[in-house]
Amino acid sequence: MLSKQIIQQSRSILKASFAAVFKAFRFDGRTRHDLHIGGLVAVGFDSDGDYLLTISHAGRGVFSTHTWERIARDREPAYPEAGLGVGIGPIPGLRIAVTEMNDDTGEMRVVSQDGRIILECESSGITVTVITPRK
Repeated sequence: MLSKQIIQQSRSILKASFAAVFKAFRFDGRTRHDLHIGGLVAVGFDSDGDYLLTISHAGRGVFSTHTWERIARDREPAYPEAGLGVGIGPIPGLRIAVTEMNDDTGEMRVVSQDGRIILECESSGITVTVITPRK
């Protein structure tokens, strides 16, 4: 009886694991990541495309486009001026061209300069689709 329960629990765990993998990786070679950022205002890539600067009502963040981990955070509000945001962390002081949230729709779509990263943004966060993984 106990072994039957263990087998059922193992199957449930495997199903959940496979579902998570399928959600993150599509069979067409695209990967997807969800970045949770409250009050998102603007986003922009550094010139090399290695970092994503995010600007929100709660400050700024920088994500690595290699891992999609947040690697820097500044809680001091620093809104874009003339379409530019100021970098922090690994890109300190760098002026980065940013796309600002559309006030009418509450959404924005941004594509990296090389075309391999698509950002679908709402005020609550970003859905990242990477078309061609980095080599």
